[in-house]
Amino acid sequence: MQKIFKGPYILFAYLTGAVAVFAGAFHNYYLLVLGMLALMIWDLLYVFDEGSFHGRSASSTNESVTRARTYISWYIGMYGVIMGLALTRTEGSNMLETLLANAQIPNWLVGLPLILSIVSMLFIPIQVGGSGKQEIDQPNVALKSLFFFVIYLQKVILILIGHMGLRVLFSWT
Repeated sequence: MQKIFKGPYILFAYLTGAVAVFAGAFHNYYLLVLGMLALMIWDLLYVFDEGSFHGRSASSTNESVTRARTYISWYIGMYGVIMGLALTRTEGSNMLETLLANAQIPNWLVGLPLILSIVSMLFIPIQVGGSGKQEIDQPNVALKSLFFFVIYLQKVILILIGHMGLRVLFSWT
């Protein structure tokens, strides 16, 4: 199992993410969902593989989670600016509604990245390492679970924003 995380197989994960994003150009929810499910399986395999966290300390894993949350806050800030511009740059007040209708994007999908970002940024107190002297620097199950949750939601939020962006872009032509 360890081979898929060290070799050229990681290109499969990037290709899967790209397919999910570019499914927006074809208004294809099936490819979007399949891509996100494939990435979920990839992340779960990583988290549950015995050797995947070998050499990664609890503090570095915790830093990765914090970094991912920081990136999510930046994405959501940019997403908010784009939405704000779409709402304020109108002669009429329904430009955003028209844009979403032309791109066939349901309203709930527009709000989903915002909701997922809020959930991923919730502060959940956990113990980051094990309790024994040998385990103190190893990430425990709680930290590995948090790592999976935040890292996966970061992918989903980016894919959703890219997917919707391509749908809007291709609806203009």
